Amino acid sequence: MKFLIVFFYTLFILHASAQKIVNLVFVGDKGVTENIKEAKFFIVVKDFGGKLQRLDYKMSGPLSKENNYLDSNMQILDGPYYEYALDGSLATAGKYINDLKEYDWMSYNHTGKVILIKTYLNNVLIKTTDPDTVAKKEILTDNKMIEKEADFGKNNKA
Repeated sequence: MKFLIVFFYTLFILHASAQKIVNLVFVGDKGVTENIKEAKFFIVVKDFGGKLQRLDYKMSGPLSKENNYLDSNMQILDGPYYEYALDGSLATAGKYINDLKEYDWMSYNHTGKVILIKTYLNNVLIKTTDPDTVAKKEILTDNKMIEKEADFGKNNKA
């Protein structure tokens, strides 16, 4: 009995939060095409209960971009944003809120390492950080602290 309750509850949740593909568009050199052989990439639009998600794929490759929209006209970006490199690895990740860039936007190299962080507030870039530079400064600061502690220890023994 307990199994049936869990099963139907899970089925209900999956159905309630299910995504639905609402559009599939093939795009070639001359724009939208119905001929799949002419297509260079395709776009999938999914509905998540009123919010739309656009997924751009190359015909011969993995996902290249993911955008999320607040409105049915797909004009207001809202939610996670991802761009992928040709090999399928994540290249850029960020978040839109009501069509404005917000929070940290990360750029990644081909190994998945964060190489640049741009921080936005209401679509205004407020800070750019190079994680390698920050890490080097922290290491340098830690080394200076160790040297100071070593010097302090020497002065106390005298």
